Amino acid sequence: MDEKIKSKLTKELSPSYLEVFEEGGAKWTVKVTSTLFEGKSLINRHRMINNALIDEFTEIHALSIVAKTPQEWENLKNMIR
Repeated sequence: MDEKIKSKLTKELSPSYLEVFEEGGAKWTVKVTSTLFEGKSLINRHRMINNALIDEFTEIHALSIVAKTPQEWENLKNMIR
């Protein structure tokens, strides 16, 4: 399933960073960095991801999303150093 998720998100969002993992019990986390998120609100970023994965929701119980622009991702990494 993680390869399906990665494939769909890669196709739709052309991410510069993508991490996908299952936390157990069909609970998934995706961390995505994409220039396509520039100028988009958080809710619209989540919608973009949800729309890309619409066919997978029969197998996904819960989805945790971190959706950042490349600049936001760099800023976040610098904050935790």
